Amino acid sequence: MEQIRWEDIASSKMFRFSVGPQKREFTMHSALVAHQSPALKTLVANTQFKEAREAHAELEEYAYTGDYHAAVEGVSCVNEDTDKKDATSIDQRGRRPHIRPAAPSSILTSRGHISGQSRKNKPWEIFDTIVKQMCRSTSPRGHVAVDAVALDHGAEGFLRHVRVYLFADCYGIKRLMDLVLCKLGQALRSFPLGGERVEDIIALLRYCYDNAAPERLRSLLVLYTACNVQELWKTNTFKALLEAHDELSVAVIESLVERLNQMD
Repeated sequence: MEQIRWEDIASSKMFRFSVGPQKREFTMHSALVAHQSPALKTLVANTQFKEAREAHAELEEYAYTGDYHAAVEGVSCVNEDTDKKDATSIDQRGRRPHIRPAAPSSILTSRGHISGQSRKNKPWEIFDTIVKQMCRSTSPRGHVAVDAVALDHGAEGFLRHVRVYLFADCYGIKRLMDLVLCKLGQALRSFPLGGERVEDIIALLRYCYDNAAPERLRSLLVLYTACNVQELWKTNTFKALLEAHDELSVAVIESLVERLNQMD
């Protein structure tokens, strides 16, 4: 991404954000928002940047620092030049018509399947390869600190990452999409699955399939599910989820068949 001049940031108009139940107010330079993607640039140019109730705390941190930490409070945003009553929000799926994300990373095909040499590796190795690739694309050394929110808050923390991804996908912020996959993958890898914590993963899967999450995100979650299917299968809620979502069932079975083929 081409660097933006500091004087352009400092001289741009401000947006006011209302964060959390206490409605704490924060401001952000509009030029920095517009620099993140062509779609956001269009919104800012039209003075319509009033969306993203679910992801703006993270977007603000990412825009200024190149990183983010998943928040667990709700976020809303209002343009300084518009009335609060006119504010709108995107839905939890983060969808806005006619705005397409950037092309997926090379390790995933357009259908969201693992491609190339990665098929020869074991499931966890494939999972780690994908996560490491996402981390390398967002950090020169490929090192991104593990976000403890998902580990501390379970499903709520995972869903914060997902909503940031949906927002980035909606507005074509490619690097932020990769950063989310990196952080979410690291959190899943470190998550102590077992007992009641299984329900956190099921809640994550349910949200992504109820809301038609993008292929790249679902592909990562399907692979994680296949790696942990024995633990997940112990719960009736996971079985019910598979019954409710044929697409998830087929994807998990395909991933399991690949595991069996690797054992031959």
